[in-house]
Amino acid sequence: MLLTASGIWSRGVNLYGVTDLNASATTNYTYTIEDASGAQTGTFTTPVYTTPRPNTKYGAVLETTNGTNSYYDALAVTFEKRFSHGFQSLASYTWSHEIDEGQGGGSSAIFYSSASSYTYDGNYGFERGSGLLDQRHRLVYSLIWAPTPVRSSNSALAYLANGWQFSAITTLASGRPTGSPTIRVVSDPTLPAEASSRPVQLTGLAGQQPCSVSSRG
Repeated sequence: MLLTASGIWSRGVNLYGVTDLNASATTNYTYTIEDASGAQTGTFTTPVYTTPRPNTKYGAVLETTNGTNSYYDALAVTFEKRFSHGFQSLASYTWSHEIDEGQGGGSSAIFYSSASSYTYDGNYGFERGSGLLDQRHRLVYSLIWAPTPVRSSNSALAYLANGWQFSAITTLASGRPTGSPTIRVVSDPTLPAEASSRPVQLTGLAGQQPCSVSSRG
């Protein structure tokens, strides 16, 4: 039998991020949260980008930078029973934690704009949190069972009882983050009229790039 334990440490530095050089200023705005019947259940305050942009001749002016990072730490434990008496098995358990700065939104792609996915334009560190690839627990168990040959004067019994094996692989794992939830803004004076009453990112540069609300930070 063999028992092993391993520590895994990984860092990603100078990863791609996107900054909008023509982003407008931000101001706080408080939204009213209502249930399906229209009754107020709470409030949510978040920074929103105001209009107009600093240079009104242009929309987004995107700059690809190397300002984001990622982090991965894990502990892997493996127990192995070598083949003996017709049986062997292998069990492997991994605990891990993956943290990034919003790369799941697309900022790790060179030619993909994700400037609007950041709560504060260019402040990548504010988005640091569990990433979309984060999976805390994972257990994999496999076995092979090959019964000891049966010796019998009955040839039919010997044929049925010998020469076969049973194997199985079982995987149990915790779930991963579901990503960014989508909300619907019914009325918002900070957004253009065409951006209201549809799923938007509350910090998405005055609603010019409607998308999901970031759940990080």
